[in-house]
Amino acid sequence: MRLNKNDIDFICPDFPYEGVCQRFRKEVVKYGFIERYPEGKENITKIAPEPWHFRYVGFPHSEIMRDKNLALEEYVDYIRGFVYRKKHLRIQKGTQEMEVFYISAGDEEEMTVTLPEYLVYQISGNNVDGFIVTVWRRQHE
Repeated sequence: MRLNKNDIDFICPDFPYEGVCQRFRKEVVKYGFIERYPEGKENITKIAPEPWHFRYVGFPHSEIMRDKNLALEEYVDYIRGFVYRKKHLRIQKGTQEMEVFYISAGDEEEMTVTLPEYLVYQISGNNVDGFIVTVWRRQHE
């Protein structure tokens, strides 16, 4: 397989599901990237497959999406099932535990979210209607 070509289509580049491209596709998940418009999800994304198009969603979200075969739109819906003050999604990786939950932007005029100071956490807008909170903690905490 030769990807170094004289003529490159920059609108729809070749990015096959084999060789170095496939190895790249598998490795980027652990760095928080997903294939944004995968084949078979056109009815959900409303976009034709784009095997060259990757998006950063962060870890562990990229791994959850891969393991559950979810497009980004499906993942946003899935995470809405893990609401703050209720059940949270918990992921265990070695001694690291991650906790993920959703906060709606429209539930209340003002909301206070309490997170322990000593934990690492990330709050990201879901580009639709709320926020996804990811908390990292050690197994013994």
